[in-house]
Amino acid sequence: MRGSAGRWFRRVLLIAVPCLVLGALEVSPAAAAAAAGPTPAALTPSAARATAWTFTLPRQATTSAGIFDLQGRLLRTLWRAEVLSAGEHRRVWDGRDDLGQPVGDVEVEFRLIHHRIKHVWEGVIGNSSTEEGGPSIHRSFHQPSSIVPVGSRIYYGVGYNEQQPGIHGFSLNAPQLNTHPIPSADTFVSHEILASDGLRLYWANTGGFSPVSFVGVYDLSTAKLGSFAFGKSVCLNRRLDWKVCFKA
Repeated sequence: MRGSAGRWFRRVLLIAVPCLVLGALEVSPAAAAAAAGPTPAALTPSAARATAWTFTLPRQATTSAGIFDLQGRLLRTLWRAEVLSAGEHRRVWDGRDDLGQPVGDVEVEFRLIHHRIKHVWEGVIGNSSTEEGGPSIHRSFHQPSSIVPVGSRIYYGVGYNEQQPGIHGFSLNAPQLNTHPIPSADTFVSHEILASDGLRLYWANTGGFSPVSFVGVYDLSTAKLGSFAFGKSVCLNRRLDWKVCFKA
C-alpha cells in the first residue's frame, strides 16, 4: 500500500485487547495528499510526509496507538489512553518519530489497542480476611503499592513494613488468605514496583532505611533471593565504623 509521499505501508489489522479484530487498516491516499500538501517533495532529514487512515470501533473504548517498524520497535506514540466513541475515526500521522525526525522510506505498521476497563473506588470496606487474626490476614504498615499476577497466584508489595514481610500474596482460589509467599522481612528496604517473567519476581527498593535504590529478584521456584548476571552487590547499611557491612 503506497502513501502520498511514495512510501510503502504494510496493510495490517487493527488488533484490540484481547485479540479482537476491529477491521482492516485503511490508508486514504486522498486524505494523505491533502495533509502532505499540493507539491510533495523528496523525503529529507528536515521534511516528512503525512499519511491519513481510518478505523472503526465497535463501541466506546479507551484507546492507544503507535507506529511500529516490522521488527516490532515503536517509532512513534500517536496517542495514549484516549476515550473514543463507537464508529469510524480518522487520524493523520505526520511521518515523524518520537524524536521529531522523519521516519523515511520504510515499511511500518499502525497498531491500535483498546479496552473498557475502569477503576471504580468503592471506599474503605474494612479487612475482609478470612481469619480475625494471625499470620494469614492481610495487613501491613503501609497500603499495598504494586501488584503482579503469576498464574493462579497474586503477589503484592507493601513497601517498608517495620521488619515484617514486604511482599505478600494470595491464591485466586482463596484471596482472603495472605500466604506470605516470599520471606521478605528486611529492616532496611521497601519492596515496591513488583514485576515478574513467570519464573522470577523482581522488585525495587524505594525507601526503608537503605540510602540507595536498587533492583532485587526472588526465584519463585525456591522463594529465595536470586542473582543477576551483571551488576554489583549492595550493602544495605554499615556499622558505625563504616568498614563492616551490617548483616540483618
